[in-house]
Amino acid sequence: MAKVRDKAGKEVEGQKMVTERQTEHFAKFLAVRSTVARRQRALNREDMRNLRSHIDQLLLLDQRLGKGVGAKKERERLTQIIAEQNA
Repeated sequence: MAKVRDKAGKEVEGQKMVTERQTEHFAKFLAVRSTVARRQRALNREDMRNLRSHIDQLLLLDQRLGKGVGAKKERERLTQIIAEQNA
């Protein structure tokens, strides 16, 4: 335990009291940090997506969601692109 002063200025042993301002500052810090981390994860996912071919993306959707399940518009878009490339 650290030696801290109470409101009267008397030295007491205990945990350091956290002010409301410090609490607000820490909350803002956490919000910014989580936003930055979320953006970074999104950029990483986008980079990984850009490295995959259209066929690989379809296969990944099948693996994650099940064959033909979900992401209907994305599957149609990818299928059309693949068909145009093969034509």
